[in-house]
Amino acid sequence: MALCMLELGLRSAEVIGLRVHDIDWRRHRLRVPATKTGRGRELPIPQRVLCALRSYVHDARPTTGTDHVFVRHPRRVGQPLSRSAIKSMVRAAYLRCGFPAGWSGTHRLRHTFVTRLVRRGADIKPLADLLGHRRFNSTNHYAHVDTEGLRPLAQPWPS
Repeated sequence: MALCMLELGLRSAEVIGLRVHDIDWRRHRLRVPATKTGRGRELPIPQRVLCALRSYVHDARPTTGTDHVFVRHPRRVGQPLSRSAIKSMVRAAYLRCGFPAGWSGTHRLRHTFVTRLVRRGADIKPLADLLGHRRFNSTNHYAHVDTEGLRPLAQPWPS
């Protein structure tokens, strides 16, 4: 789940909505169902994410009557996940990693996805498409600029 948010920029609601048939194993593509913006999209799946999904679906996912990709394990086995369940799992992962106690949201992973791509020189339009945004302002909100990293590039003001 975390890799889908971090490497594909998915919202938690999109992770919850994923179905096994949304994964095209052969073409390495993921069909993301429409959620918040009413826009679905198809994304390439990086090899690392594809391997993790394959391992989970084939080896770790409990046998269940639902076709949701991610389901509950310890309690209510096989039931689809809720937003609060994903948020709790991500918060626990942050704590295990030693991140600040104030870190709790899944959206931080989506922000990280965009920030990494911006640092690599990605343009806003393709990012907006990847995120399923209709407006560039929504995407700009995610694209944090590394002010300290830019400081050495600043030229002195002419006198």
